Amino acid sequence: MSQSSPLADLDLPTNEPREDTAVQRIPLREKKYARTKLSLMRAAVSRLREKAFCDVTVKELCEEAQVSEATFFNYFPKKEDVLRYFIQIWTVEVTWEARQAAGGEDGLRFIEELFDIMGRELEECPRIMMEVIGFMSVERGGGECPFSSELSLAERLQAFPEMECAMNIPCRKLDQVLGQPIQAAMCRGELPTGTNIETTVMALLSLFFGVPLLLKDTPALIRETYRRQLRLVWAGVRNTSDN
Repeated sequence: MSQSSPLADLDLPTNEPREDTAVQRIPLREKKYARTKLSLMRAAVSRLREKAFCDVTVKELCEEAQVSEATFFNYFPKKEDVLRYFIQIWTVEVTWEARQAAGGEDGLRFIEELFDIMGRELEECPRIMMEVIGFMSVERGGGECPFSSELSLAERLQAFPEMECAMNIPCRKLDQVLGQPIQAAMCRGELPTGTNIETTVMALLSLFFGVPLLLKDTPALIRETYRRQLRLVWAGVRNTSDN
């Protein structure tokens, strides 16, 4: 697994983040709250390496994070909320990584890098990512990514200590993450100006969820399949808009 992977060592440090001015302004109570919430999430994700989320118990998460079950429910009203929280953290991370890989571009290359990262994660951590895909596909409503709430500054500083630019990445639904670069691609001349953004996003969401489900037994093929299918989508969008 690459060091830059959002799932490398769960990408959540156990040490304190840098003691800069922003950190010093955060009350200790907020820092502890963020640390405990991230610890519970880390415990859940580590379990997903070995078994399905439905088989993970709140008790074992609490034992690993060294908190009581009552404390767990103070952070996550339902067990599923800890997975929603991971998806929220993960979405911000992969958005940041895709921006870095795309050199700051916000057109088709950003989308291609985002799918490439997803393909890599599915190849390297198939069990975890299939849980994420399955959960998002079931809970997704109109392109929505299941979020718990906006990330606090304390959570961002502890979750992304080496990703300064991730401090400003908004927690967005998946259709919004994909829709903005399509608009940018139209402005850049990569897609026709008459491109239907909603229809194109729907095609991308179909790939995002559909390819991993079809190739769940051969995750090594997902990355290249994403690339080929994206080329077909771009060709189809250009052809449709020209007619």
